[in-house]
Amino acid sequence: MEEKREDQARGEELIARARLERDPARKLFFATQAIALFPDDTAAWVERAKALVKSGMINEAEEQIDEVIRQNPDNGEGWYLHGIIKSIRGERESAKSSLQKAAGTLAQPGPAQYALGSILLNEGEYEEALRLFDAALTEDSRDPDTWFARGKVLLAMKRYNQAVISFDHVLEVQPGSIRAEEARRTAIRMMKQDLTRTDDRDFALLRQEADYAGLVRILTREKRVRALKAAEELIRLGTGSTPYIRPLLSHDDPEIRMRALHLLLAISDPRCARLFVKLALSIETPEEGGGEMSATLLDAISRALWRTGKTTAVEALRESLVKRDEKETIRAIRLVERTGGEEAVEQLNAASAHPSARVVFAALSALGAIGNEEAIDAIFIHHMSHDPSIRAHADVALRQVTRRSINPLMQRYASGDSGYRAFIREILHLIGGELVPAILKGISHEEKTEVREAFSDALAQAADVQSIPLLIDALESPEEGIRLALPPAFQAIGVPAVHPLIKALLDPRRRVSEQAGRILAKMGRTAMPSLMSALDSGDHTLRVAASDVLVLMGREALPALQDAVDMKIKDPDIIQTMKDLITLIKKRERMVRLLAEYRGEEPV
Repeated sequence: MEEKREDQARGEELIARARLERDPARKLFFATQAIALFPDDTAAWVERAKALVKSGMINEAEEQIDEVIRQNPDNGEGWYLHGIIKSIRGERESAKSSLQKAAGTLAQPGPAQYALGSILLNEGEYEEALRLFDAALTEDSRDPDTWFARGKVLLAMKRYNQAVISFDHVLEVQPGSIRAEEARRTAIRMMKQDLTRTDDRDFALLRQEADYAGLVRILTREKRVRALKAAEELIRLGTGSTPYIRPLLSHDDPEIRMRALHLLLAISDPRCARLFVKLALSIETPEEGGGEMSATLLDAISRALWRTGKTTAVEALRESLVKRDEKETIRAIRLVERTGGEEAVEQLNAASAHPSARVVFAALSALGAIGNEEAIDAIFIHHMSHDPSIRAHADVALRQVTRRSINPLMQRYASGDSGYRAFIREILHLIGGELVPAILKGISHEEKTEVREAFSDALAQAADVQSIPLLIDALESPEEGIRLALPPAFQAIGVPAVHPLIKALLDPRRRVSEQAGRILAKMGRTAMPSLMSALDSGDHTLRVAASDVLVLMGREALPALQDAVDMKIKDPDIIQTMKDLITLIKKRERMVRLLAEYRGEEPV
């Protein structure tokens, strides 16, 4: 009898230890030991099934728990574990049925209610899930998992304030919980977005009903955020808003006046173009010392006029020129510079002939910014001025316009007479190498032969010492147009181009070195002194390259080589090299003559 009581106590101890144990292996050990003592003890089998679930042995756990609930259909813990296993397997209906039975039979149904509520939350049954979470919290009001699940269901129900409170409860129990902090931030963000959407729906309704007066009331009476939304809706309604906004320009509140002005500028109603021009001419430009706000406002006016009222700005310049008001003319020029327009260049050309030097400076600056090839004549006239300040402004403008208009300028050059071509060549020579990149691009992309030839002429006129590195790199181009255009450009530069070309003979890029040799050969006497010096170089590769160039040059190289031999240079190797070159060139020349005679191209 005493032994039986000891076994009973030992079994109860093992079951208690299995229930409290967190390690799955030890939990399984204690439960198995308890079953060995009491094979019919339901609690021991339930604990063993829990240990199997935690160990991932779901099939064996399910078999055991099925047997438990078959023999004990009122065992709440068995039904709870059965529901958990079915939930793991994804059998939600069976899981819900088991958990409902568990919640109805357990003395403390909180865990079953939480598990059932989690399934219902995933299925979108938010009201019932919330009821279950609330019921579970009456049992344990500090369970962080239940509070978190309650927050999630409230978030799904768009009850954002209550969701935030639930997440705060989690943070109260688990300070610093990352998941609770992130969920709380999400709830607050969604709450703000929902408020914004509600506000947007109200404004969308006002827009749909074209309630201009209502939107203007919000614009003038509400705080900044709602006023800005009203402004956005008025802009969307377009020019129909203008009659309701324009009276606000005389409002007593300067902030309302400014709101109205910016609204009109954003709408860009052509009916307001003269108003915008009048306002622009009354504002000090940045060049006059106007502040940042003035510059910002002028930019906004210019954008509005660019969209709808370019001709209005040009007309204002025409009128100011007639009135001969210097300040107004300069401001009108600055406005036209910002807005452009078809007739802008014509009026700026007229302004450049103004008796005031300040007006001329402003006109030249504007022509440089927006002028086309039509403006070049007027600018060039000022480039010939006796006034150095005017010449300096004209030079800047001429460079800007020519760079921007190089393609149409070349088209006109191709079809122009000899006088016009001479004029353009003078301009190209004046501007120089800064045009070379644009000209090379034009040669590469132009399809018309006559225009491509015009670009080639332009390259020879614009090429200068500063452009030599760029021209050397262009030797690598495989395009025929570039290949033909480069020799005249180097020849136009003359002596300063010789040394870089000789260095290019050693360039690792084969096409560059070969092209450099051909160009040096065409340069003839200009390149001769440097080539003769290269023959005396200590660099064998350079000597060979220079020799090849002299052979390619042909009979034109013979006098210089013969003179060098006659001078009796001390180095016998160099003398022999020169003699060999003379022999080779003569032999090559004889071969050329014989071939020409054979073809009938040249008389013997």
